[in-house]
Order: sequence, then C-alpha cells, then structure tokens
Amino acid sequence: MEHKVVTIQHEDKEVKVLEDTDMRNSEKIDQVESVEADQDPAEKGLTLLDSAYRAEWQANGFPQTHKEMKELEEEEVK
Repeated sequence: MEHKVVTIQHEDKEVKVLEDTDMRNSEKIDQVESVEADQDPAEKGLTLLDSAYRAEWQANGFPQTHKEMKELEEEEVK
C-alpha cells in the first residue's frame, strides 16, 4: 500500500511526511452516512466515524445508550 508524501513547513524547514490517513482526523468521514445504515437499524443516522466507534464499543462491551450507562452507574452504587 502506497502512502502519499506531503511537504509541511516546520519552523524554517520544509519536511516531507506521509499523509495522515487516520480516519479520526477526516472531516469527510464524519459527514458520510454509515454503509450499514440500509441493513442495520442501529446504524441508521450514524456517520462512518460513528459506526467505527460503535463497532469498537460493542467489541469492548461499552454501554450503547444513556439508559445502559445509567443502569451501570446504579449497579456500581449498590
């Protein structure tokens, strides 16, 4: 896989670096609808970035809704 090399200005020098391809730094990815929105009702209204975070949260067992978060907080208090 080839990465695009870009030139940036650092202090008084020009430096060549690889283009940032981290999707979290992309404005576009947070505007495009999730590709799963047509098949999965839970993805409806999510952007590609939201969808990626949702998948990560599910894999790690994080609560998906405010209700689930509140239930977890109440369990911790008991």
